Amino acid sequence: MLSNLRSLVSREALVLSGANFQRLALTRLRRFASAAAAAADIPTYHHPDMYRDDMIINLYAVHRQEMPNIMVSEKSELSRGQFRTTISWTFGNTLETLTADGVDRSKKGAKKDAVRKIMKALPQHDKSLGVMWRQMAGTLAKLLGVKQDISHSPDTASGLITCHVEWTDIEDPSRQWIGRGSGSTRDEAEVRALQDVYLAAAPSREQAAVAQVQRRHELQKAEAARMAADLEAASAGTASMLSQKQASEIMIAHNYMTQRLFHNPVVQLRSNLVVVPHELGYLATCEWSWYSREDGPGNPRKKSASTNGIAANQKIAKAEACRLMLEKYGALQPISAEQWRLADTINGMVISCNIDQAVQKAAEAIGETPKDARLFSAADKLRRPFGVVAA
Repeated sequence: MLSNLRSLVSREALVLSGANFQRLALTRLRRFASAAAAAADIPTYHHPDMYRDDMIINLYAVHRQEMPNIMVSEKSELSRGQFRTTISWTFGNTLETLTADGVDRSKKGAKKDAVRKIMKALPQHDKSLGVMWRQMAGTLAKLLGVKQDISHSPDTASGLITCHVEWTDIEDPSRQWIGRGSGSTRDEAEVRALQDVYLAAAPSREQAAVAQVQRRHELQKAEAARMAADLEAASAGTASMLSQKQASEIMIAHNYMTQRLFHNPVVQLRSNLVVVPHELGYLATCEWSWYSREDGPGNPRKKSASTNGIAANQKIAKAEACRLMLEKYGALQPISAEQWRLADTINGMVISCNIDQAVQKAAEAIGETPKDARLFSAADKLRRPFGVVAA
């Protein structure tokens, strides 16, 4: 550890001098000293990786679940901008109690601080450690992107069972990590083999994590490009001509239907509306995700769809996106903006008791409208087809 510190400080000294160098050296020294002290405190039957920020709560939860006759109490309080968490473990068979305090600016950090202290004081528990090694190996295998092969063979001479674990990089089969372990049971041998392959592959974690971030960045870039293409395609259209009243009716009907399908145990539909500024006002995207058995029996497959609407204000843009989604899935007959305005006009005539004018206007509209189009209010259109969509 100290040799690492010296080499690091020497490299930094080539580019820094004076007070800056002193500050850097002190910072690095404290960091290495803290890491060394933390590693020295860890019991030999625990691995330092178990105390990483992303693992320590798992270690705690596994021991809490697997160790018998444990009574646990946790208490957290905020004082002067700092959280103090106190954790106590009482062993039912001996009534011995372990207590640890953790302090941090965040509640989660305070708990992790207390958990680390408790874990270091706990006696060795092989069942919990077996579960932890399986979790850690599984997490690392997923990060590295490997295919895992496990085989067991009995050793007649010793009476033990030997387990052989082989990890092969899916993208580069020439990269492999191999672990072996022996034990009196298959489970014991397998845990030791997973521990062995984990220790062999762990040095590659950092490189794999960087590659994962790069892949995620590429996916985000691809998604951004797709969204930009959608925006460009949407820009080619025109702004919605829906009225405020029609927009309200569509939103009421859309919300009613999505609520019904959300509570449907088979469909479990989820709806999300996103609005962003657009050169014509606002662009709204209506996104649906749900489960479907249309492709055959068995477990339902998750599906999704999205539609875009453009309008001068956010409310009408949302309604336009929802209208297109409802049309897409048969809850609403496709009707042009002109027909929507005409339907609104006729409804207004009926409400104001101008029945003769309404009938004349409706007759004219029927002659100019496709047979399957309906010139009623959006709410009336959408009250009836729910059963068809929900099915």
